[in-house]
Amino acid sequence: GLAGWQSTLERRRQSLQSVPTLFLDDMWAALERSAEFYPPESPEALVKALWWYEGGKPAVTDSADDTLALKMKAMMYYLLDLGHPVEELPTTFQRAMRRPTRDLQEVLVAFLLDCAEPDALDQACRLLPSMADATTPFKVVQVLYARGR
Repeated sequence: GLAGWQSTLERRRQSLQSVPTLFLDDMWAALERSAEFYPPESPEALVKALWWYEGGKPAVTDSADDTLALKMKAMMYYLLDLGHPVEELPTTFQRAMRRPTRDLQEVLVAFLLDCAEPDALDQACRLLPSMADATTPFKVVQVLYARGR
């Protein structure tokens, strides 16, 4: 349930070692939303948090492509966190939401690096060579270093 999910997220935050925040928390901060909201109570609560401001007013000023891309990344992270199979989600999400492969790979790597399990770290390391470039956040290097890679 929600309490278990919140507990898992708290364990992730505590396992950060020398990295100050999760990629998830950075994403919410960039969207000017409170990371304390996550995980939401329901998919509907997530949609409201991403596309509606307090008081139920639509976020009509959020039309910039980079903001839309970040909101889509937040949705994908949520789906991964719900347990959607990692192998299927990027392709399915890319087709449905018409997002570039790079966006999806980036959020997948961020999600895997946020996970505390060693196999998630191994999977992130396998994905990195196909998507790393000059725009890859330096935090990826920090997390890999902090986790002994």
